[in-house]
Amino acid sequence: MAETGLFAQFSQALPPEMIQPRSLRHPDGLSTGHRLFLTLLFLGAVELRRTWDLLSYTGDGLALLTGRKRAYSYRYAEEFLVRIAQASGAERLTDTLARWTALLISSLAILLKHLVAATATLTGMPVC
Repeated sequence: MAETGLFAQFSQALPPEMIQPRSLRHPDGLSTGHRLFLTLLFLGAVELRRTWDLLSYTGDGLALLTGRKRAYSYRYAEEFLVRIAQASGAERLTDTLARWTALLISSLAILLKHLVAATATLTGMPVC
């Protein structure tokens, strides 16, 4: 995630009390708040649509993606969301996602432009 800056941007957008200082207990240094954030971020990667789906989730994928032995439960994930909402973090997270998405799209457009130019150079085809 370092390539796109998403994790860093979202960590900064969350209320400071939500993301504790980096943990010395874990080799990767991620705090509980960071791991809960990753849990929410990766729900779709393990085919979960909402935190409610954690009630019946028994897979290992979410734990692997968040650096835990087991995935966080529905209760922990919902509690984290409630604390974010109570700290007015939802609007900041939405704004951060919008800015990150715009930056990503802009970067992809630039990459595509360079790719088209390189392909045109290699094939001798004119660039439209």
